[in-house]
Amino acid sequence: MRGASSPSGDAASSYNEQFRRIQVQLRDSETKRMELERKMLEYSKSDVCLSKQKHTKLKKYLKEICERQKKSLLRNQDLLKEFDCIEAHIRKFASSSESLQKLKRVTF
Repeated sequence: MRGASSPSGDAASSYNEQFRRIQVQLRDSETKRMELERKMLEYSKSDVCLSKQKHTKLKKYLKEICERQKKSLLRNQDLLKEFDCIEAHIRKFASSSESLQKLKRVTF
């Protein structure tokens, strides 16, 4: 009977050994999966954090650009006003100069 029980004992032993190997592999795979999941979570968090930082920096930069643009616009408007005043003075002097030249011609 031992001979007959031995093959079934060997089959059970083989089955148990195979079952233990599969359990170990499953445990290892689960450990690797959890580690990869943790790394992926860290990466996604850092990516989100970096994106938020970039967004904040870009927003600040846009605000600075808008402020500079407003200052430039005001400066340009002031320069145009000054230019118009200078141009008006030049015309005034030019017309006065023409009148003086006409008087000089008439007098001489």
